[in-house]
Amino acid sequence: MIGFWVMIYAGPQFVPVLLGTVMKLPPTVYGPLALFMNLIGIPSMVISGALSDKIGRRSMEIIGAMSSIIVSAILYLGVQAGFPLLYAILIFGFGINLPSAISPAYLSERFTTISRATGVGFSYNGVFIVAGFSSIYISLLSRVNSPYISAFIIVTAGAIISIMSLLAGPETLRILNLR
Repeated sequence: MIGFWVMIYAGPQFVPVLLGTVMKLPPTVYGPLALFMNLIGIPSMVISGALSDKIGRRSMEIIGAMSSIIVSAILYLGVQAGFPLLYAILIFGFGINLPSAISPAYLSERFTTISRATGVGFSYNGVFIVAGFSSIYISLLSRVNSPYISAFIIVTAGAIISIMSLLAGPETLRILNLR
């Protein structure tokens, strides 16, 4: 979960800062862009949830984490190279949200009923001790890189942590874990 929350904090949570503070867009411009980014994430989560019911939770989470790297490159690096901001925001909003819908299901399927509330609660919320500082990591990296590259690096680091953790864990689809 650390990797996924790092991706969220360095992704959708950081975008308004990028648009307003770094790109110096007025709130009347970056507000709607942030809204569009979040709205396009809704069908993304529905699609990824449905796909995870077919191909597996772990597989869909890995696909989502890899997609987060790609869409972060489009937003953070592509916009600097002239890629249209609206399209970058929409692509980013869709791709970065792919793994979001599955995390609660995957986590709850990892724990038996006797420890599910504690396991999921700690796994889902305890990671904020590390992931909650993602904007600070971006800020520190921005001393030696642009904020765009720094944000991309942090999202990528979160995705790599997620992928490595998922590869070490089991697939939970269709596994009954009621003990």
